[in-house]
Amino acid sequence: MVTFRIFYLFVAFMAVTTAAVSADYTIGAKDSLDIIVYDNPDLSGSFSVSETGAINFSLIGELKVVGKTARQIESLIKGKLIAGKYLKSPQVRVSVGQFKSQSVAVLGQVSAPGKFVMEGGSTVLDMLAQAGGLTEQAGDRILLVKRGSGRGEKTLTVDMRDINFGDFSKNYAVGGGDVLIIPKNDSFYIYGEVRSPGLYRLERNMTVMQALSVGGGLTNKGTQKGLVISRRDSKGRVTESKVKLQDSIQSNDVIYVKESIF
Repeated sequence: MVTFRIFYLFVAFMAVTTAAVSADYTIGAKDSLDIIVYDNPDLSGSFSVSETGAINFSLIGELKVVGKTARQIESLIKGKLIAGKYLKSPQVRVSVGQFKSQSVAVLGQVSAPGKFVMEGGSTVLDMLAQAGGLTEQAGDRILLVKRGSGRGEKTLTVDMRDINFGDFSKNYAVGGGDVLIIPKNDSFYIYGEVRSPGLYRLERNMTVMQALSVGGGLTNKGTQKGLVISRRDSKGRVTESKVKLQDSIQSNDVIYVKESIF
């Protein structure tokens, strides 16, 4: 598991994302724009959108950009450069550098929970990196609540185990107003005649035999016969049942290993 965490941190900071900014995204106050006027480096650069929704652009002056898309701003700049007879046929490219008017909340088992500003094309991994990465208590399944589309709330599940093995199809793009929720990991408790009783992380498809191994194996007094699991049902009632080594265990199970009578 430590290996997976190290690999995740490497991916979070080094992976190149191909997520695209939505073409119909409209600029907000405090966003930043990266503007390129080809063959005119003096007119190119990064521009912060003021509280009043404008940028100051060389030769043109103040331009109102709030509420416009990047393509609309391109047309606006082209038109003004031509109208002012500064350039005959300008080629302009506008992209969003930072979505400072848009933020994503990252809650739960991360090093620094909070709201974080979106960068251009931000993804789940980008936001986790901004929040300092996952804690050791983080579960493998992350919930992405999509709230910024204007089409109602939608929840997606991101399985970090798949990403750790190189499947980035679930590294979804995030939007303003989205929420990432990182729950605690599933766990089980084992006690009795095992060498290292305690609370342990529950891995996928874990069996009683694997749980015994994680608990350090049986003591000299322990026996595999009569293993008992205490489990809470959907109504909150705790039931006890005998289990076999190949049986699967569930989150919050408590495994008791008895002492051999011989």
